[in-house]
Amino acid sequence: MLKLKMSGNVVDLHNHVHLKAYMYDRDINKRNFISNIWGAALGFWPFSHRNTLYGIKKSLDVALCTTFVVEKDWYKEVPLINWTTKLSPSFRKRIMEPSYYDATIAMMDFLEDQVSNDHDLKLTFNPRQLKRHIKGDVCSIIHSVEGAHSLQSETLTHQDCLSNLAERGVAYLTLAHFFPNDCVAGNVFPWPEKEKKFIKDYYKKKGNWDERRGLTDLGKEIVHKMLDLGIIIDISHLTLVGRKQVYKIVDERKKEHAVIASHVGAFGVHRISYNMQDWELKWLADRGCCAGVILMNSWISPHNPEGSGLHYIEKTIDHMINVAGSDVVALGTDFDGFTDPPDEITKIEDLEYLPNHLVHVGYETSVVDKFMGDNAMRVLLNGWRGCEEK
Repeated sequence: MLKLKMSGNVVDLHNHVHLKAYMYDRDINKRNFISNIWGAALGFWPFSHRNTLYGIKKSLDVALCTTFVVEKDWYKEVPLINWTTKLSPSFRKRIMEPSYYDATIAMMDFLEDQVSNDHDLKLTFNPRQLKRHIKGDVCSIIHSVEGAHSLQSETLTHQDCLSNLAERGVAYLTLAHFFPNDCVAGNVFPWPEKEKKFIKDYYKKKGNWDERRGLTDLGKEIVHKMLDLGIIIDISHLTLVGRKQVYKIVDERKKEHAVIASHVGAFGVHRISYNMQDWELKWLADRGCCAGVILMNSWISPHNPEGSGLHYIEKTIDHMINVAGSDVVALGTDFDGFTDPPDEITKIEDLEYLPNHLVHVGYETSVVDKFMGDNAMRVLLNGWRGCEEK
């Protein structure tokens, strides 16, 4: 079997290693056995624990550790989430009570505390550090944030919150997530039809997700400020209308390496609005940007993919390369988000099967290297400014 680490670096553009550890006061280096048993039994269980810091340092060279504060609408709309909040005092104290911005900062602090105790992991705050850490053969941990609701504070403006995140070295901000926020009036419907059994009440209100809407005026201001601050713009979860607005602003500013789709599929493989259309993949490629292929069955497969998850990852990569070339594809696992990964890759250590499979089916190792990390590294080194070293 080939080793996981090819000649290039392995980069995960979207990883939630600290999300459930922080939300439910778990040990970040121990998987929750009961939750994973539920996941194995049901095929999809949103609280499964697929990451540990130990697994990340064994499997990755660079991890974009994405802080996501669960939107408060979840507690109102999804009985399953509401039920867990009543059983978890830490969830209420850490997530429900503070402002979104304060909870974001606290979760980032938690991650930094955990990483600082491990000599094989290095907090990385700018591209210069990233280059050094890669040469030093340690795993770089980089902050990213999902959802512009994290810019909502009781005392600060959205612009001030964004500037503070830049000063913390945040590499990218995902503008949208499951619910509209002050910057995004429209986001794609958050759950695939196949997971309807868990979120039946969502589907009664599906009309509330208006995909004819995009960025608000404030959202456009934030996009401009992100370009000024050197924070990469993540278009995942945005509607097509919102994505077009981002492309227009970026082109008007004549910026390159400024946009990623951190965890998505290909519309040409699975025709859902969440996924990137062919012309969008070409737009990203032409501007030195990239799209991270999500390891979630429901977003990449139009069919029930049990037992064939790697096949649909391969099909997604194939399509992206055929449409836009090999410089556009990257990896964005979304592990320990609320996901259903392929059967063959149920935890971060299983990533070794992915390059092995791609080489086995005929990919050149140079193309596998681009997908596994080189393309993401190009965007980080050229599109992210970062902050002063700590």
